[in-house]
Amino acid sequence: MGLTVLMSRTCRPLARWLKYQTYDHRTVPTRIRGLPFVCGPHSRLRPIMPPERLTIPDLLQRGADHFQANRLREARDACEQVLRAEPVNPHAAYLLGLIAHKSGNYADAARWLRLSVAVGGANPAILNNLGEAYRAQGRLAEALRCFQEGIRLAPGMAQLHNNCGLACHALGRVAEAAVHFSEAVRVQPEYAKAHRNLGRALQDLGRAREAWACFDRAQACGQWPENTTAIKQ
Repeated sequence: MGLTVLMSRTCRPLARWLKYQTYDHRTVPTRIRGLPFVCGPHSRLRPIMPPERLTIPDLLQRGADHFQANRLREARDACEQVLRAEPVNPHAAYLLGLIAHKSGNYADAARWLRLSVAVGGANPAILNNLGEAYRAQGRLAEALRCFQEGIRLAPGMAQLHNNCGLACHALGRVAEAAVHFSEAVRVQPEYAKAHRNLGRALQDLGRAREAWACFDRAQACGQWPENTTAIKQ
């Protein structure tokens, strides 16, 4: 049986070419007069479909999905596509900051997160992550300012109080750190890390009995402190 090809008027250049050819997938051109086609030994001759056109929200969602699945390269690619269309998109900048932080590139993380705040405005979650990027670089004063601004905007966010306490503790402001850790566990009573951090701060303040009670609470919440020298009295 000969080859039967049904084509529209736009495909007639290919039909004329086929009229004088023996069908062989190796000899059928993949492009005739600007018309792209896919062909192969086990495939029907068919036009190549144009790439899908995604909106900026689609690309941002795709980037977030890739990030959640730890596909950081794909997440970065999606964000870069957004920025090519909209160079100062705050959501893409925020996600690129999270990607950089997760990759251990804390300077890049801080740069992207600063851009997100500059364009999209102060946001407690972004300020928390920016503070963490600064803290990872040892830029404790800048980290502390981010956490304090975040607390001003969201006083009920336990993670901000915990991270603010960590920055204070690292700066030697141990009593202030204990206040922030106490606030973190008041807001979120099952926050094991905050109980542990409060115990360490109290231990450094010489309040061993209270410190041990915090460690007991951390253990009850599922996290046991490491390298503690507190003695139960």
